[in-house]
Amino acid sequence: MDQGENIAERFQTGTTRTGAMDLLAAAIPHRNRIIATILPPRDIPGLEPSLRTLERRALVPNVFYSADFLVAASQHFRNGAPTVIAAWERIPNSSAMRLVGLLPVARPGLGLPGAVQRGWAHPFLVLGNPLLDRDCAEAAWDAILTALADLNPDVSGLLLKDVDLSGALGQILSSVAADRSAPIMPLSTAARAMTSGAPMRSETGGRNGKELRRQRRRLSELGTLRFSVSERADDLRRAAETFLALEAAGWKGAAGSALIRNPDSANFTRALLRSGARQDGNRIAELTLDGKTIASVIILVSGSRGALWKIAYDESFAKFSPGALLIEDVTRWMRNAPQLMMLDSCATEGHGLIESLWDERLVLTDLMIGLRRQETTGFAACVARERLRRSLRQHMRSAWHWLRAKL
Repeated sequence: MDQGENIAERFQTGTTRTGAMDLLAAAIPHRNRIIATILPPRDIPGLEPSLRTLERRALVPNVFYSADFLVAASQHFRNGAPTVIAAWERIPNSSAMRLVGLLPVARPGLGLPGAVQRGWAHPFLVLGNPLLDRDCAEAAWDAILTALADLNPDVSGLLLKDVDLSGALGQILSSVAADRSAPIMPLSTAARAMTSGAPMRSETGGRNGKELRRQRRRLSELGTLRFSVSERADDLRRAAETFLALEAAGWKGAAGSALIRNPDSANFTRALLRSGARQDGNRIAELTLDGKTIASVIILVSGSRGALWKIAYDESFAKFSPGALLIEDVTRWMRNAPQLMMLDSCATEGHGLIESLWDERLVLTDLMIGLRRQETTGFAACVARERLRRSLRQHMRSAWHWLRAKL
């Protein structure tokens, strides 16, 4: 029995302490031998063995809910580390349990009917797909929703951001909502660039491809241009420090948003990459000129999906578009990586650089899910309150940009 199973048993016997959410730390029994538990950040490292097994069995991978990402977040985010709702299945004819579902969540809004439970949100996080075991995904998801409803009677809706509803996951979420007679409402959608290895625009002719070939040729005239991907722990450690320094030397460093400017962010990144290297997961791709790194990108990997998490380049070479040249090389590398079937750009919709290269799009939805069976009033309040919040935020953002333009 691994540490995750021990955690599940501690919940069943009531020996686990309550976490930062001030919710009842108790197991919620569910049909089909499923038990849902709530775990505070300090208990996440104990989930690692069970979580790695769930990653391999996940209906849809999510690198931002991987063991590497969540354990590093729980250890290095003094503010913003997630609490997780974990679904466990009792193995027949055994006292052992296995992890079959996981959803990181933030602190819920309490005190008002129709309060909203939000999925975990953090600037480093750009995908909200729950992790569900492919053999019991519906039961695991139903158990998670039941646990959220039973643990907090004030909460009527669950808000998940940036969920990929294409394929099996969308079918599961819809099916469980119908089975529970609970509402489900999309709030917004966005489409960001991704690739499954399809030809890039720069490979299919046109002005963009011709210009990038010219820039690559001009760079090569200045020295030896080389593309490489770091995978081993020692190589990743060196490449990580190079990336942190390169990012800090650019506009993010000047703006104070570079990873290395915040000790929590820098240590999180180091721990994430170190852990991923031990599991043959994360990568750092670099473009070097005579051995000097002029562009670098951190690639997070879970299952068959990769994510271009962070990218940096030497701004003194900006006229040569080193970031675009690096993405070209990464795309060609991905085609020859048998593990990877898709790369997510992690970029905002309309991002000029990546959309000038990749034609494919990953459509993501912000989704409100009803937690209470056959309940509509509280859910309607959740939706209305969230739409009002988003509208006010957009008006404030527009006013801020208007003021900046006037000053």
